[in-house]
Amino acid sequence: MIGIGIDPGRRGALVILDSSAHVVLAEQLPYTGKSLDGSVVMDWLLEALGGIGGESFAILEHQQPHAKQGAVSAFTAGRGFGMLEQILRDIGIRYAIERPSRTGWHKVLSGIEGQDAKDRAVLLCQRELPGLDLLPGRCRKPHDGLADAGAMALWALKR
Repeated sequence: MIGIGIDPGRRGALVILDSSAHVVLAEQLPYTGKSLDGSVVMDWLLEALGGIGGESFAILEHQQPHAKQGAVSAFTAGRGFGMLEQILRDIGIRYAIERPSRTGWHKVLSGIEGQDAKDRAVLLCQRELPGLDLLPGRCRKPHDGLADAGAMALWALKR
């Protein structure tokens, strides 16, 4: 079983885990400017997911507009989310769209101490996924998109 977690947000990421919860791939989403470029994302995801054999399951985080988000940015976020969902369908990977809540993929964070869900996701990944580099490039603070995607990939393995 292969577990895949996709955080489609602005600081989003993709994490792929094998059945032993070892990191196969962990990358930030390829944003160009302020949005996902359809052709870039398609090529990138096909390369990342196209070679996955066997049974796989993905968790795609539900995208929703925020209170002070403008119409254009809400539309752009929805467009990127729809693109990611369509790519999963085209490749033939089974998936679920889950909200980041106690009834969604945040169930994997239960029992983890921390200020908020982002902190708990970082702590979970540091404990359960030591091979996941949460400080890519010159980051000084753990990348919360990678942590969320890692937690979703763990949740995908449990489902």
